[in-house]
Amino acid sequence: MPRNQRFESSDSSMDDWRSVVKKSVYTGAIGAVGAYLIYGERGSASFLEMQVPAAVAAGLGAGVGSVGSDLLSDWILEKVSDQSNEIKTAEGTAIKLGVAGASTVLALKYASGLDPTVEGFVLGAGSKFGGDAVHTQLDPLAMLF
Repeated sequence: MPRNQRFESSDSSMDDWRSVVKKSVYTGAIGAVGAYLIYGERGSASFLEMQVPAAVAAGLGAGVGSVGSDLLSDWILEKVSDQSNEIKTAEGTAIKLGVAGASTVLALKYASGLDPTVEGFVLGAGSKFGGDAVHTQLDPLAMLF
């Protein structure tokens, strides 16, 4: 492989990771704010030997779910490469929203002791949708990295 081509693919890979990280930050922030609006001060979670509000657990769950959903979606869509772009887009969106919603529910349920069902799932899925939209439309962290 020519030397320049190797560096270009490396830069592209780094840009992909930056994108994934930035989307997870946006998603986590939206998830934390949304959880605070929904649950208020109810519940707390133990994180690094500190007690933090349930909203922080929801934000972390949504952010981690965002990373996992992006990676899982990309991996699955590589396996179904013979499908049309419309099907890939629909499958990718469903995977991303589902994983982010599920991880937010798990974070709220097991870390903070709350019992979120539908609202926790919708919070996580909506946070992922919002985080991706902020990244695509605004990207306020673009000047940092």
